[in-house]
Amino acid sequence: LVLRQAVPGTLREKPMPYRRVQYAPDQHYHIYNRGIDHQPIFRERENYHFLLRRIKAYSAEFDVTVLAYCLVPNHYHLLVRQEGQHPAGLLIQRTFNSYSKAFNKRYDRRGTLFEGPYQAIHVDPSAEPVMVSAQMTALELAVRATSPVVWVNVWNSGSVAGAAMACLK
Repeated sequence: LVLRQAVPGTLREKPMPYRRVQYAPDQHYHIYNRGIDHQPIFRERENYHFLLRRIKAYSAEFDVTVLAYCLVPNHYHLLVRQEGQHPAGLLIQRTFNSYSKAFNKRYDRRGTLFEGPYQAIHVDPSAEPVMVSAQMTALELAVRATSPVVWVNVWNSGSVAGAAMACLK
């Protein structure tokens, strides 16, 4: 099955993009994206709080555990574990669709908030997810000096509800 989409302004079609990663239960994924033209996707603290509330709600709905996150003004990283049959990508789609709509309404803007579709990398089962989380944190701490705020968290319990946020700057 090849999905097709119309090319604007023409009568021809092209194959639709598809996600390369295959989601499966009990697997870990590093998911990330950034703002279009490197523009901020978070403008104030309430933006971070709004997004984290959405992540909490949708992770419970889709049975996805958020092991770590890093939110920087112009991009985000999530380390997630798909627990059930719902693809982990549903968490991202619903969360950031909701976030983008709210962001556009709040700041009276239109159009896409992100550079493109989110990126998802399957974390090798032989690699420790905590190591990936530590690498994400180290990366963000390296850019911290130039960013007004960086939110990082690692959950050992796997529970979003019990998580504590840390504003590092």
